[in-house]
Amino acid sequence: MRAVRPPEQRHMTAGMGAAPHPPADGQPDRFPASRLRPLGLGMAVLTATAALAYLPLGWTELLAASAAGAGLLTTALAMTCVRSGPDASLSLCKRALTVGSSTLATVTAVNNGSRRMPATLVMIRVGREHVYWELPPLGPGDKAEHRWTLHAGSRGVAPLGPVFLRRGDPFGLAATVRPLTPTIRLHVHPRTVPLPPSALGGSAEGATGGPGRSEQGRDLHSLREYRPGDDLRRLHWAGLARTGRLLVRLYESETDETLLLHLDRRRTSYADADEFELAVSILATLGLAALGRDMEAGSNPLTLADDPGWRPAGVDGWLDRCSTIVWDGDDPPGDESLRRSETILGGARTSAPSAPVMAVTGSTGSPPALIRRLDGIHRGNGRIRVLVADLHRTKTTALADGSAMHITDLSQLPRLLGGPA
Repeated sequence: MRAVRPPEQRHMTAGMGAAPHPPADGQPDRFPASRLRPLGLGMAVLTATAALAYLPLGWTELLAASAAGAGLLTTALAMTCVRSGPDASLSLCKRALTVGSSTLATVTAVNNGSRRMPATLVMIRVGREHVYWELPPLGPGDKAEHRWTLHAGSRGVAPLGPVFLRRGDPFGLAATVRPLTPTIRLHVHPRTVPLPPSALGGSAEGATGGPGRSEQGRDLHSLREYRPGDDLRRLHWAGLARTGRLLVRLYESETDETLLLHLDRRRTSYADADEFELAVSILATLGLAALGRDMEAGSNPLTLADDPGWRPAGVDGWLDRCSTIVWDGDDPPGDESLRRSETILGGARTSAPSAPVMAVTGSTGSPPALIRRLDGIHRGNGRIRVLVADLHRTKTTALADGSAMHITDLSQLPRLLGGPA
């Protein structure tokens, strides 16, 4: 088996021009059954018109024209009939990207048949665009590879694929397009920065009952299975005697200390699309820090405000969800690749009476009004901190029921949260 590799390398953009509702993985696109191109349809109309006109007029020229047209159409359809084709596969080095990063996409075509395949045009859909590849002739057992670079220019979900085999005739009358691979959904995550868990109002060490924290005066909440790395001083020996399994104590302060996140998705709260993207990056960074802290504590506080049963499947699940957020309004930020989210991203269990609340809004929003609205929804929660994505100024404003921090760049977030609210 020999490999045939074309020399050119194409650079396309992922996450731009993608469909608002990309097909699910494993579902190839469907194409109309008709294989006639516009020129072929015109030829068919002229052929039928000549045949019908021959009946009353009896002109031999009309009969000859209709016969020639029918012959051309029959030949074109026969040449574009795809009885067999190569086996193709589409693969990515990374199934998820961050805005500004790149990955390598590879299409491999293999002739597993016993006959030689002629040169064929292959189309690969990337968002709303197509990459075209002239597949060289393949003998039995031969394979060819085509590679190109995908650059994530904007956040969103971009459909990659299917890979289509296109076969036409030399007259340009007919063409056949056959899908060879399913669609892959490529998530483009927002930018994030490392944020220590202590910046969220608590430390992982304290949440896990590490050294230096007394366990006296805390109420036992529940038991869970022992995990490698747990403090052995928290083992519940009575539970071990009853069940024969290692169990670890969880206390009320651990289960109640949770973080509530809220993103203001109103179009009027943001000056432009870049400011909204900054707000999404801030939200994603806060969520990653909360996941890092609470994974050590054995809990997961992140969920949706109107879908309490949802939990992110780890870090990737949280970032995948953040990649689909758009604002509420008729004018979506960026391009149409940002699929509308059906829910408002928020934070967690509202049963915690002292859970801190962190909300993200834009420069044209009203932090005091947002604080009042959140306080009415999550009554009895702890101090509310509002992070304002503002591309023009950086400041901290003390409010009656909380604080508002204006952030012009994502890199400022660790420093601002490290200080007092």
